[in-house]
This record gives sequence, C-alpha cells and structure tokens, in this order.
Amino acid sequence: MEEPKKIAKTKPRSMFAGQKEFNQAQLLEFVHHDYETARRFYEKACKAGHPMAQYQYGLWFADVKGERIKPDEIKARKLFEASAENGHGIAQVALAQMYETGRGGLKQDESMALYWYKEAVKNPSSIARENISNIYNKIAFMYMEGVGTMKDVNKALKWFKKAEMDSNLSQTVQSLLETLAKVNPGAPRQREADRRWGVMSDYVDKLPQDEKPKTFGSWTKVMKKCGYGVHEEFVLKTNENTPCNFP
Repeated sequence: MEEPKKIAKTKPRSMFAGQKEFNQAQLLEFVHHDYETARRFYEKACKAGHPMAQYQYGLWFADVKGERIKPDEIKARKLFEASAENGHGIAQVALAQMYETGRGGLKQDESMALYWYKEAVKNPSSIARENISNIYNKIAFMYMEGVGTMKDVNKALKWFKKAEMDSNLSQTVQSLLETLAKVNPGAPRQREADRRWGVMSDYVDKLPQDEKPKTFGSWTKVMKKCGYGVHEEFVLKTNENTPCNFP
C-alpha cells in the first residue's frame, strides 16, 4: 500500500486576514455567550481564510449536543479541511480522525488519516504538548501494524523514538514496552533498547531494597542514568512523588 500523494494546499492567507472578526467572535462566544452574533463574525473570519476561526467554527457543527448550532458533520469537516489546508495543526488532527473513522461524509481512508497526522506534527503550535507525543505514538503504531501504509518497523521505531523524547514518563514507558514486545528483534534499535533495558534491570536489582525506585521521580532518574531519553523537567515538577510500580 502506497502513501497518498501530497495534497495541493491552498496558499495560506495573511494571519491578519479576518483576525479582527475572529477576536470579536471569541469575545462574543466565550464572554458574552451571544452565539448568534458570534456566528456572523466567525463566518466573516472564515471567509477571510482565518485558520483558527475555521477550526473553532467547525467545532460548533461537530458538537453533537448542538449547544450553539444544529450539528452537521459535513459542514464541520469542510471547515476543518479549510483550516487544515491553511496549516492549522489541531484541525489537521481533527481531519485525520474523520478520515480514520469515516465521518463527516468521508469514506474511511487510513492512508489519508496517516497523511494528516504527519502534517499535524509539522504544525505543533496549536496542539497541546501531551497530545503531540500521542500523535507520534499513533503514527508509529500505524507503521507497526501496516494501517494506511506498508508495515515498516524502522519507520515505526523512528516515530516511537520521537514519542519517547517528547512525552512524559508514563507514555515513554508504554511506548518502550510495546515496542520491545512487537518489533523485529534483529533491528539495530531493538538491540540497543534491549541492551539499555538489561543495564537498567541489573542496576535496579543490585540496589538495596530501601533504595529501589518507587516513584515517577526516582524511576526518571534511573532511566536517564541508564541511557533513556527522558524530559525530566516535564516529569519531576508534577509527578515526582507519584507512586510508580514499573516495571
């Protein structure tokens, strides 16, 4: 299975086009809760090609509760498409999910889902940091399982590595364990992972019982000492004392 050819994207308009209307729409929606007037300003901003407005207004139509407007997945998808083609990362994720599940009037197309997930991580500014690593993991598993593309262990490992370097400890551990369980044992990176895993296991086994790691913070220090890439600043500030029974 071949990956889809790159989509011809619309030329992004100036980020300032529709900005005034978008700001007004946000104020009306979230402060004044005047949805009818907000709708008119969103439509003006969308017409001007403002990618954030296109995504935000698309959420209105995607909301099954219909709190702001009558739900319409096809309209939501068209707005997400417009925003995605203008390079808005979170809209690219939303469009990928629609292709993956066959929603919004689209036929299920996992190759297009993979394409848009990969586009999304090129435009991460609108995506929460913790979700970036989830997308890396998603792409890795698609290559691992041959979903929307040919199976490719080396590409899967590359994306797992991105997730490992950009995630919190629990996501790192999950990715590492699943990679070790599934990938070809002969792959160079697999051998390196096995080596580091063995070093870490031996190190922990030799520690006195009262010095063995029992929290995210202590496991982070052990993993870093044994060669794993862990973003300590994103772990220790929030999870240092959280109990962790890994492995």
